[in-house]
Amino acid sequence: FSGRLLVSKDGRGVDPEEALQNKVVGLYFSAGWCSPCRDFTPVLCDFYTELLEETQPPAPFEVVFISSD
Repeated sequence: FSGRLLVSKDGRGVDPEEALQNKVVGLYFSAGWCSPCRDFTPVLCDFYTELLEETQPPAPFEVVFISSD
């Protein structure tokens, strides 16, 4: 991701080298027209929320969403 700008879930631009440093990174390829993706996305969101907001310390995990739309 070097030299690229990522967008956080709240819409802010973030430097990927800083945001992803020392983290396990999941790449999630998805599309709005894909019904299995639409079924899986809420499951992934719940998993992500649990790892980052309900564990102490938060897990070193990030998801990079890559849209196929």
